[in-house]
Amino acid sequence: MKNLEMLHGAQRLVQINAGLKPGERALIVCDTDNIDIAEVLAYAVKSAEAEYSICIMEPRSTHGEEPTEAISEAMLGADVIFAPTRFSLSHSEARIRANENGARFISMPDYTRDMMKGGALDADFLKICNTVRKTAEILTSADVIHITTEAGTDIALCAKGRAGNEVSGVCRTPGTWGSPPNIEANVSPVETLSEGTVVVDGSIPFPEIGLIREELRLKIKNGRITEFIGGRHAEKFKELLGGKSNPANLVLAEFGIGLNDKAQLKGSMLEDEGAYGTCHFGFGHNADQGGQNVATVHIDAVFRNPNVDVDGMRIMEKGQLLILKEE
Repeated sequence: MKNLEMLHGAQRLVQINAGLKPGERALIVCDTDNIDIAEVLAYAVKSAEAEYSICIMEPRSTHGEEPTEAISEAMLGADVIFAPTRFSLSHSEARIRANENGARFISMPDYTRDMMKGGALDADFLKICNTVRKTAEILTSADVIHITTEAGTDIALCAKGRAGNEVSGVCRTPGTWGSPPNIEANVSPVETLSEGTVVVDGSIPFPEIGLIREELRLKIKNGRITEFIGGRHAEKFKELLGGKSNPANLVLAEFGIGLNDKAQLKGSMLEDEGAYGTCHFGFGHNADQGGQNVATVHIDAVFRNPNVDVDGMRIMEKGQLLILKEE
């Protein structure tokens, strides 16, 4: 078999993350950039005594853009969907409909061949589920979340009435979706109440930016970015969000806590968002995550070693989750 070195990750995705059972129907949705990853996944599916189909499309232009109509319909007939595509289908209507129809969805945007060889995919996903659940429960009970870093982030969010989301990367029950190796807990803050400064010193895991190598500072007022301060990265981020011409994209729409202890910042979305010791803010769309903002994009900004206080109680200090000490 070609690309044998990627089989390790493919088997973990099939057996552990998706829990694929013999006789189930797996659909692999890829674009022309990731056909080799799709082929390895197909081999792993066959090894699990399940059946597979592969659908190939041209790469989309941004996260959340819909797949072709034919692929959208095919997704409704699958038990499990693996989606190694350049841009994420997680925020698409096609994914939502497939989940509502009972499919399990494994989102794999911007996957690299190295990711399939191990590393972040070697996390103990089943064990970490408990930490994800506890962290999401804390976010659900939160009224005010205050985040600071030594780099200069200092911002307060209102999460009152919003439910924390568990993103464990484990999709073993009908209607679930995840994006391994990303492991996180997140919440959509009230869209008009975030106030403060965000210093992005980790990454913006989007092809045009990646790892941050220069100052990128964001001023947030009434829940939206009002200033992009810095050089090339700041200008590109502003461009990606559409600037003032697209105000819904400027909304601070998500706060997430990375929980994968095998992940490292590499400029790759699924590994960076879930990297333990980091947090991230998502800007733009959150209507499918418990929020009320409908936007054309959802782009995350990752920062390192945060302190996180929830209603005055510190739950994370310099990137270390304090609730782990209680387990």
